Amino acid sequence: MDEKTVPIMDRPTPEQIKQYYLRPEILKHMFSICHNKEIAPRFDASFYGKRPASAPFMGDLEYMVKQKATSFHGSVELWKNPMALSSELKKIELDSLRSGWDFILDIDCDEGFEYARVTAMLLVSALEAFGINNISAKFSGSRGIHVAVSHKSFPEKINGVPISRMYPELPRNMVGFLRSVIKKKLTEKFIEIDASVASLLKEDGVDELNPYNIIDVEENWGVRHLFRLPYSFNEKTWLVSKPIQKDKIVDFRYDDARYDKVKGDIGFLQSWEEDEASTLVLETMDWADKQEEIKEKMQKNKKSAYEGKRFDGPLAKVEDTYFPPCIVNILNGVEDGRKRAIFILINFFMTCGWGLREIEEELLEWNKRNQDPIKTVYISTQLNYASQREKPIMPPNCQNKGYYKDMKVCVPNAFCPKILNPATYAIKKAGVFDKGKNKKKIPKKPVTKNKKEVKKD
Repeated sequence: MDEKTVPIMDRPTPEQIKQYYLRPEILKHMFSICHNKEIAPRFDASFYGKRPASAPFMGDLEYMVKQKATSFHGSVELWKNPMALSSELKKIELDSLRSGWDFILDIDCDEGFEYARVTAMLLVSALEAFGINNISAKFSGSRGIHVAVSHKSFPEKINGVPISRMYPELPRNMVGFLRSVIKKKLTEKFIEIDASVASLLKEDGVDELNPYNIIDVEENWGVRHLFRLPYSFNEKTWLVSKPIQKDKIVDFRYDDARYDKVKGDIGFLQSWEEDEASTLVLETMDWADKQEEIKEKMQKNKKSAYEGKRFDGPLAKVEDTYFPPCIVNILNGVEDGRKRAIFILINFFMTCGWGLREIEEELLEWNKRNQDPIKTVYISTQLNYASQREKPIMPPNCQNKGYYKDMKVCVPNAFCPKILNPATYAIKKAGVFDKGKNKKKIPKKPVTKNKKEVKKD
């Protein structure tokens, strides 16, 4: 089997999928990490079950399997009561409901699995250097590897603050810190794999090569973030998200992840030692403080590339209270069509008078609400491209195929039939409400027919 390209296996029959999941050793390992987690099954490789859902008993997983679940996803966070979750909950309510979180390093690479493998191995070494020995790893089922540390390895409190309330800021910073720790060595390893990759690591105006141009170690964790459960199928390849012993990552081959070859003999997040992640947490917090100081100095000394950049459009920025239903639905997060959504949102915001810095902040927050967030580098690339324009372009019209209706975000209200484009909706709505009802009308001057020139008001 070619190890450079991710193989796409034939889709197993529903019966084969069911029999695989019902193998006692597979069911046991999947269920072992379901405790106090939100569980989201995907059915028939096409749609997710209603959230929230959980699996407090092994029979719950068996039931999902028999209902034709093809993959299983679990929350990074642990909850006192997963079924109490709701999209309506405020941050303070979520913090009080959260009991902890596992640390998942999600590695993904379009350029080849070898880059993901090397990244995973360096991250394992970095974690060990900070005194963490109980480290789990698993193949993602496609182009990457997940490296993980159990929530039980973390201290309960830091400076008197429950660590459960430090989500998602602390794990985001931990990823950023570890990325910085391995960056130099990672660059060297990438060039060892293929010297020509150096051209992809270059950035304009920067001498240092950046390995994160081609490898993504997910930083943008959000509330209720999901990851693929161990031993779950990945419907894109029909390979299994197979756990790997941390010292065997170097030996993993795609063929090992075929469902008919997986043994089900390795656990995931099943080993830990109390407080062994304390050093990593403290080092991360020191690093984050220094990064904040650097960021503040840079903001004082140098304007952002997007600072103050605004395009011709309405006289004032159109606020979100005037957005059409389709844009509101996109901003709530999408399951499919993330790249189309970014194209729509950038052009919509630009047409509605938003500055690029505001657009960037809005898109990064929106990305956290997506069930499967897109790589942040893609957002940055699209914004950089948009910043080169002299004028904004309108988002696609309402009736354009492949967009709002196909993305299932088009839910027209009474005003929608009057417009052809979401940006037009927002600008007209803002104009209607900004005019007000109490303004006096200025009477028009009568037109004198005998004069040759007619003056306009």
